[in-house]
Amino acid sequence: MENHENQIQAIVKSLKTECYIWYGALAVLTVMSFMFAPKMQKLEADLTIPLQSALLLLMLGGLPAIFIWFRNRMTALIKVTDIPLRLKRYESYSRVRQGLFFVFGFLVLALNVFTVLKGAPMLFGVVIVLTMFILPSRGRLVMEASLLKPEEEVEKNNEELGSE
Repeated sequence: MENHENQIQAIVKSLKTECYIWYGALAVLTVMSFMFAPKMQKLEADLTIPLQSALLLLMLGGLPAIFIWFRNRMTALIKVTDIPLRLKRYESYSRVRQGLFFVFGFLVLALNVFTVLKGAPMLFGVVIVLTMFILPSRGRLVMEASLLKPEEEVEKNNEELGSE
């Protein structure tokens, strides 16, 4: 694993940079949304309620589905023996996962601007909190991409148990 350390660090740095860009874009759009939303023309009520319902149902099904999809991809990734290929696939799967979470944030902000969604700040907060569970790090990459050998995992667990 030592010979792949540079690739791991590059992937983590790339994913973190992309995540910060997403957060920055969402922060700017959030400020703009809450500044300009009260002044914007809203959609009619007969269109607002179905849009809000569709977004809520999409989030209720979509957010857990993203976690399940990613877990299934990681399970399939264990079978890939070529470490550089495994890392490349992990990076692409992580980008998809991050992107989908942030798209939900953008959708909530759009509904806040164009409809009268009173729970938009709370719903937006839920999406942001969930994105914090997928923040990229070296440890997450090693764990999710199953890069530790079984004996390394046992040693790590023994060290954690001994330090308690």
